Parts: sequence; structure tokens; C-alpha cells
Amino acid sequence: MTDLNNKRLGEILKNINSNPQTKELYESKWHKTVNFLYNNTGLKIAEVGKSGSQGKLTGLRDSDLDLIFRTPKDYNVNEMLEFLDDKAYEAFGDVAEIGHSQKAVHIDYYTPECDVDLVNLTNQKFSKERKKIQTIKRLPQVKRDSIKLAKYAMDNARIKTVEGHEIEKACLHFQYNSLVEYTLHSIRHFTGRIKKAGSTLNHVQPLVLIL
Repeated sequence: MTDLNNKRLGEILKNINSNPQTKELYESKWHKTVNFLYNNTGLKIAEVGKSGSQGKLTGLRDSDLDLIFRTPKDYNVNEMLEFLDDKAYEAFGDVAEIGHSQKAVHIDYYTPECDVDLVNLTNQKFSKERKKIQTIKRLPQVKRDSIKLAKYAMDNARIKTVEGHEIEKACLHFQYNSLVEYTLHSIRHFTGRIKKAGSTLNHVQPLVLIL
């Protein structure tokens, strides 16, 4: 039965990772946004990096692209958000919906659909975030695959009480032998959150397993 479960998980992973057009789309938007930072903002850019699940190689096909950057000196967060929002609207307002939250400027492209979150971090926070990203990227493939599968299950079950970065953090401490064990434990670790969302493990787990 374990072999069957591993086979099923492999099929889902193949489906999650199998669209080369998605990868090309993200690469295209990555370069477009980086070019915008360097050429359309007038800012001195010290460094840029991919963050979020795409940067950590734990993203699903519809995950946002998170781009972080730092400048030689730190700016006021709210002032930078307003500034970037205006500049992004000038550059992309005809092809994307532009807005911002407390942490990021959102560039949501219409056609093809692709959501990019642009985040300016202080130099200290940039260094910390880069270390977190590298920690996840260095995980064994089986762990990163289990993170994808757990995210897939939570998304399909519409569990909004568990964030993707929390699944990544939890998986750092797991030590198992198979993809099935890692995936099941990544889901069961959040039993309380799943119940809080009005669901159950019996509802979430079958989304990644044929039992």
C-alpha cells in the first residue's frame, strides 16, 4: 500500500511541476520586474532575490512570484511602498492591476495571469530572509516535495489557517524515510489549525493519498 501511495504522490508532483510554460512565465516576469527596478525607479539597487515559495523551490504552479530587494541605505517602509506603487502604475498600469499592502507592492498581470509581489527590505532583513531561503533550498528533495504536497492538500481543502511558510518551517524538524511519511506528518502537524478551519484530517489527507 505504501508503494501505491508513493506512486500517487509522484503523479501529483508531476502534475504540479509539469507545465514548462509556467516556469517560462515566471522567468519572464522576474526579468521584467528586475529591469523595472533598475531602469524605471531611479533607485540605487544593491541586490535583488527571489523569495516566497518560488524562491525556495517549494512553489505550486499558481504560487505568486515574490521579489525582494535592498538599497544601499534603508528607506521608510510606507514612503517606499507609495513610491513603488506610483512607479509600478506608470510602468505596468495598462497591463496589470497595481496595489500595495503593508509589506509589498502587488503587480498582478492580466494576460497571461501572473502575480508579482515586490518587497523592499532593510539590509538586515534582506540578509535574514536570504538565509531562510537558502535553508529551505538546501533541504533534501524529498522534504521539498512533501512541502509542495502538503501545500497542495491545504489549498485544495481551502484551509486558510495554515500558511505555506509555516509548513516549510515545520518540515525542517521532521526526520522520516519516505515521501508519504513526510507528507502525512506535514499535514497532521497542523491538526488543530485544520479543525479551527472547520475541517478534519479525514478531509484533507485523501486529497494527496489513495488509501
